Amino acid sequence: MKILVASSELSPLARTGGLADAVAELTTELSRLGHEVSVVIPYYRSIREGKVAKTKKARVKFNVQVGNAGIPVDVFETQTPEGVQVFLIARDEYFDRSGFYGVDGRDYQDNAARFIYFTRAAIELAGRMNPSPEILLANGWQTALLPVFVAERRLPYRTILTPQSLAFQGNFWSYDFALTNLPGDYFSAHGVEYYGSMNCLKGGILFANAVVLPSERFVWEAQTPEHGFGLENVLREHQHKLYGIPSSEQVK
Repeated sequence: MKILVASSELSPLARTGGLADAVAELTTELSRLGHEVSVVIPYYRSIREGKVAKTKKARVKFNVQVGNAGIPVDVFETQTPEGVQVFLIARDEYFDRSGFYGVDGRDYQDNAARFIYFTRAAIELAGRMNPSPEILLANGWQTALLPVFVAERRLPYRTILTPQSLAFQGNFWSYDFALTNLPGDYFSAHGVEYYGSMNCLKGGILFANAVVLPSERFVWEAQTPEHGFGLENVLREHQHKLYGIPSSEQVK
């Protein structure tokens, strides 16, 4: 299968913690299993200034809509040390910053716009790949709206969401919903609305074709108040599409 993985981090190019390592391990293993895998991440300043990988500009350029603005997208390409193809979404006003998500312990105020832009750009990129991917795999809250956008537009992809951590959900003020350009009825109990706010992870769980959690045991733990971080009821209602990654002992 041809798979496009959308993530805000990927080791060794862009890393703040376990998300980057998990995505690198996942993509390497999928490639080893014979799938054609590509990854798309933001083109952060640290990648541009670092010496981890050489990049080149791709021959593709397009705009994506974020609220009332049609914003240009530049795409660069590189590879991981394991040879996995990586696309980098460039937009200096969003990603040419000293931190990925914030600085000095504070989140950037425009994180909703930044990652709505990135997620929409990843979907548009998928449509320009030849051949097109069959599966779009979203990682973390940063790309959790991807299944929502795909479902709303009825695009021909199967979507998988890997939350990585239920503690980080991408909760934003209700006015940020306008940045998604989704129909108004998506801001509801059956969409991305969560106690009056926009919750990206909740939306992704509702609209993804499958949700993959860190372990088979966690599939059940996540459906409890102790481990669900407020999303246990949502996960319980969609338990038919929850999957856990088997342990290495089970794989052997």
